[in-house]
Amino acid sequence: MSSLIYLIGYPGSGKSTVMAGALGATRRDGEPIRTIERVEKQPFAHTIYTDGIIELGRYREVYSGTDTLSLGVQPKVLDWMGKSNAEVIVGEGDRLGNAKFFAAVEAQGRAVQVVYLKCAELVARHQAWDRGSRFNEAWLKGRITKVNRLFEEWHSQMLLLHAESGRAAQHLQSIICDIQMFGTDGHWSNIMVRRDTIEEDENG
Repeated sequence: MSSLIYLIGYPGSGKSTVMAGALGATRRDGEPIRTIERVEKQPFAHTIYTDGIIELGRYREVYSGTDTLSLGVQPKVLDWMGKSNAEVIVGEGDRLGNAKFFAAVEAQGRAVQVVYLKCAELVARHQAWDRGSRFNEAWLKGRITKVNRLFEEWHSQMLLLHAESGRAAQHLQSIICDIQMFGTDGHWSNIMVRRDTIEEDENG
């Protein structure tokens, strides 16, 4: 059974940077763990890596990941995922970061691992401003409320990363590697151990 790993967080929390850092991780000898093989444009933009991971959307400096996709893309993504044999699919961004999408993916028989990049609201606002983003206040409050509700609904099976720890990308890379290595038959117990280790590391 394959898995979806999805990173959520407030606008400006650093989701795109953390995901890019995790997917662009290197080994101890400096060699990349994976590189981009190609970016497909159909049926929607998705990035294929040399180790078989597929990222929904593509990277760009602002509004990256699934936020590069059209507003109504969710049914198209679900249809594609239902036919795809990809073992590990990753994503981040507001576009597909919702309970309906996660539930639909689970209904397809995929395991869903939601990862919450926790960041203080004020810090996220400052980071968004520094990168040049100018959000409508009503829109921003709506996105913050949405993330908070997702955390409430999915917290029992959610991994928590702290944006300000400086180690979020490293820990996300570890999560991805665990799921690649152990698969859905064996990785969940390992992930729970990883969860405790991450929270101790980031809080310590």
